[in-house]
Amino acid sequence: MQGPDYHRLSVSKCAARENRSPTGCQTAVNFKLLAPHEAPAGKVRAREFVAGYLHDERFTRARVAVAFARKAGVVRIIQAVDEFRARGGRAEAIIGIDHRGTSEEALRLLLDRFDAVSVLYEPNPSVTFHPKLYLFDGATEAQALVGSHNLTLGGLELNYEAGVAFEFSLPAESEQWSQFDVAWSAMLPSASPSAAALDTELIDELVSAGLVEPERAIQARSRVERGEHGGTEEREAQLPFRTSGIAPPSAIPAHTNKGFLRTHESAASGFSAIASVLLIEVVPRPNSEVFLSARAIDQNPGFFGWPWSGQTTPKVAGNKPYPKMDPHPTVRFVAFDSTGKVAEKTTIRPEIMKYHNADVRMTVGQELRQYIPPYSLLLIRHADEGLEQGTNYEMEVHPEGSPGYRKWITRCDQTLPSGGKPRARRMGWV
Repeated sequence: MQGPDYHRLSVSKCAARENRSPTGCQTAVNFKLLAPHEAPAGKVRAREFVAGYLHDERFTRARVAVAFARKAGVVRIIQAVDEFRARGGRAEAIIGIDHRGTSEEALRLLLDRFDAVSVLYEPNPSVTFHPKLYLFDGATEAQALVGSHNLTLGGLELNYEAGVAFEFSLPAESEQWSQFDVAWSAMLPSASPSAAALDTELIDELVSAGLVEPERAIQARSRVERGEHGGTEEREAQLPFRTSGIAPPSAIPAHTNKGFLRTHESAASGFSAIASVLLIEVVPRPNSEVFLSARAIDQNPGFFGWPWSGQTTPKVAGNKPYPKMDPHPTVRFVAFDSTGKVAEKTTIRPEIMKYHNADVRMTVGQELRQYIPPYSLLLIRHADEGLEQGTNYEMEVHPEGSPGYRKWITRCDQTLPSGGKPRARRMGWV
């Protein structure tokens, strides 16, 4: 993110301020445009810039001020934040909560992994806290990403967003950089009556007041607002718009998934998954069992609702029972053929999902086993992804070599033990 990737921009601070000729007042900064069309295609995404800044050892301070933060956005920079802080860096964040656009899980993650977090809320309904600033500085260098990128999966990776990354040399350009320091300081609780330092008690209060919601509630509200149950897809099909081809989001490192979040409503709903989509190659057994992975449970127990309270009934009296998911999950099952067309679509309740001899096994039934060729890629979406009410998971089967397989297999960044088989399976989280 230096050299030829940046362009030189001449600006005049004094001319704008004093309404006179810029002669003698011009300065120049290096900049890089993040164009809207580049992110959906996977060419240039804001996440790469943010993670790159966090990995750059020239920077010792990272500051993020955004209107909205969601779990899927936060987890994609958490590993970089952890490494940044491990080498002595300080990470701070100011997060907006207007329009209930920031989730409870995002705030809890930020509070757990950043040095200081503030929330800014303007009670005036006509005003929205809406900046998107990513600031990084050290003794000799500073970088600022200014644009439309919220700390969400869409903002960092998938949406048509625009932004400009500015580069400053310090201390030579300290005066120019100081404008960002002033802007940041004005949003802190010490300067703004609309801001408050975040702690667990405040998060609970915000949830109780209805200003912040869990991810599932936000997704449910979004479904209603989009009218997904009112024939919207049919109406949209008549319009002259088609998808331009969206590249998959980045994989979430296993390091990030370790552990799980307890939400304000966890007494009723359990734990929230860190990542909400599991990708795993599967080889069904003749008895229609599909092996998942004990490693997946270890990395992201909230995804499976682990630990489970149910137990299997041993087939042989006196044998040891094993934990099982109880009640059985309601699953929307969709299988694609080798060309990418839907071959089967149904709703099932897998006969059993259990933790057995260090394996996780799911019985899908013989009628569905035929749609799962060996080494198919199974994409499992958690309810946190905004599934229809009453559905716990959505499972897509993409046969090896199919368009869906080729699209998602690149995000499988883990190799599972082969178990003596000639080929090991792959797994990943997004």
